Amino acid sequence: MNDDDPIFERANQLFAAGQVIDTAQRPQGAIGTAEIYRSLTEPSQPITDQISRALFTSPALRAVFKSVQRRVGISEMPAMAAASDRTLSARTFEGGEARLTPARKGTQVYLTMQMDPSLPREPLLLILISDAGNRLAKRLLPAADDMGELLVVLDRQNAEDALFLAAFEDPQSEGSFMRAAPAEE
Repeated sequence: MNDDDPIFERANQLFAAGQVIDTAQRPQGAIGTAEIYRSLTEPSQPITDQISRALFTSPALRAVFKSVQRRVGISEMPAMAAASDRTLSARTFEGGEARLTPARKGTQVYLTMQMDPSLPREPLLLILISDAGNRLAKRLLPAADDMGELLVVLDRQNAEDALFLAAFEDPQSEGSFMRAAPAEE
């Protein structure tokens, strides 16, 4: 089949028409697969309250989220004991461990991670899912050094950092390490 084939041309027209109809029928501001994928894999794309709510209320969008996790996920950070009511300062995950340490400056906290050699030495995104707050928190992590260590300085007075820290400290939250989408040039 070549580009001049009438069947090929008709198939292209039908596909284009379907795309136009899908776009026209979707309410403005509606959350779809593309918005979920971008918010989870692009470091500069925030996970908005609207996207968080949609993921917690829509089984279909939650399935999209799980699909993205399977495709670009590197490692999982499981929830801790269900009955635990204490906040966590350390967590283990498949491929390493993470620890929060208060800095000398009162509101700052160091997030240190020790990554196994099996994990890639590239910047990764850590997505934390906190059912308690029905929120997702995302943090771009720097590439681990040759020893598999990395450090991130967080500040509890910064709203994004505070959300991330609350999700990390919540024993019932879970997380995913994901490859970041390449930056567009």
